[in-house]
Amino acid sequence: MAVQHEIAIRWADLDLMGHVNNVRAMEFLQEARIALIAELGYAITADSAGVTFEGVGQVIARHEVDYAAPILHSHGHVVVESWLEHIGRSSYTIVHVVTLPDATIAIRSRATMVCTDPTTGRSTPIPELWRASLEAHLIPTATATATATATATA
Repeated sequence: MAVQHEIAIRWADLDLMGHVNNVRAMEFLQEARIALIAELGYAITADSAGVTFEGVGQVIARHEVDYAAPILHSHGHVVVESWLEHIGRSSYTIVHVVTLPDATIAIRSRATMVCTDPTTGRSTPIPELWRASLEAHLIPTATATATATATATA
């Protein structure tokens, strides 16, 4: 199941070229990733060990971003659709597709999240408690590509 998150375009998001700056676009992806994690139902804790989810840390090990169309202030908002593409032993891959109000795809992104032990900083298996929730948001690559293509041509 994909999660949709709407983000308003603010003047502060723009660069001198008049479109959303790439650093701000990464912040849009972060906001959508946090919304997806919240949807998964993890209990988020911040203490001396850092920010953990049910006692397990997470880091981004890889992030790929393809910019397909500029995001302008006149668009007003974008919608970020997020889902899981792959679930491994200690990592999972989140896909984000950012669309403009006219359904044009502006950004496609993949982020590989790795679960970590907050004490050692080393990777650790995905907790079984999480796995069912993660699997509910899993959409295989072929299905996701067909959906994104259909959305872009609608």
